[in-house]
Amino acid sequence: MAAPVRAVPARPLLLLLLGVSLLAGLRAGPAAAQSTLGTIRGTVRDASDQAVPAAAVLVTDEDTGVPRTADSDGSGNYELPNLRAGRYRVEITAPSFKVFQQTGIVLRAGEIVRADAKLTVGERSETVTVTGDPGVIQRESQAIQSGLDAQQLQTLPEGSRDVQSFLYLNPNIVGDRDNGFKFLGARSYGATYIQDGQPSTGGIFGSITNSAPGLDAIAEVKVLSNSYSAEYGGLAGVIVTTRRGTNAFSGGGFFDFNNDGLNALPYGQTLAGLQRGDPLLDTHQRRYGATIGGPIARNKTFFLVNYEGSSQAQVGGGTTITVPTDAMRSGDFSATTLAIVDPRTRLPFPGNRIPA
Repeated sequence: MAAPVRAVPARPLLLLLLGVSLLAGLRAGPAAAQSTLGTIRGTVRDASDQAVPAAAVLVTDEDTGVPRTADSDGSGNYELPNLRAGRYRVEITAPSFKVFQQTGIVLRAGEIVRADAKLTVGERSETVTVTGDPGVIQRESQAIQSGLDAQQLQTLPEGSRDVQSFLYLNPNIVGDRDNGFKFLGARSYGATYIQDGQPSTGGIFGSITNSAPGLDAIAEVKVLSNSYSAEYGGLAGVIVTTRRGTNAFSGGGFFDFNNDGLNALPYGQTLAGLQRGDPLLDTHQRRYGATIGGPIARNKTFFLVNYEGSSQAQVGGGTTITVPTDAMRSGDFSATTLAIVDPRTRLPFPGNRIPA
């Protein structure tokens, strides 16, 4: 006798599948990816240059308010890894010392910035504030690199909104869009594009795929050209980091219209000697986009949405063709060098004229 079949309710079954998926995800090892996260590290010492152990270190993202904490070890060293690129504030406290605070620390993608602290004896209610960016001179890596931040991408006089066009501003990159980039004198085939920690190279041609973000959605583009970490591989590395939402709502938009009335005469019309009064071809172009970002839950969750679009009318190709004259249409090819042959006899027609 067959055992009765019991139906499993859909909701518990769905929860069971989700639980199995989560367990599988927890058991899986970390995915291999080129990290764009940075690190802030430093050493805490007192006025006599002695290490201060067990000092409480608070690192706060100035844009999002997200905090990270650590303690200095027995040698006074501390380190906070896996930080998103941005501006940070470091605050260090220890018993019998004034509070040390340093603001405006700029951490770029994949970099290590030192923020050393020298504590002075005093009440914890007093604060010693240090201003300035310690990351201007990179002391933790021998890599030769250069980058452009969001403000530079917006203000530099570059007509294109393609992020690849800004790579020409790097002294180690030459070439043109038709023949491709040359990194350090070599072709772009060996270049590696990393977008938010994931490879984004299109095939073997060393170009960004169609998933490249809009210009307003990019926080930084950086080129690694010499002595950089082996994790990036390739002849050169291009790291693209996208923007993120902050605790403040912000947004913007643009509309760019190229009217065909500003165009010069096409080459074909100029060659034919036509007058300026002839109508121009409709080759207009429109580019438009918008960006908005802000908090979903302050100091915890944020969003940023970017859209860019374009529409254009172009005239491409073109060639010179020869059309038959009135004489040719009546069968008279005597004025040409063509040999007109009778298809029945394979012999030329007399006088190169086809009989009526």
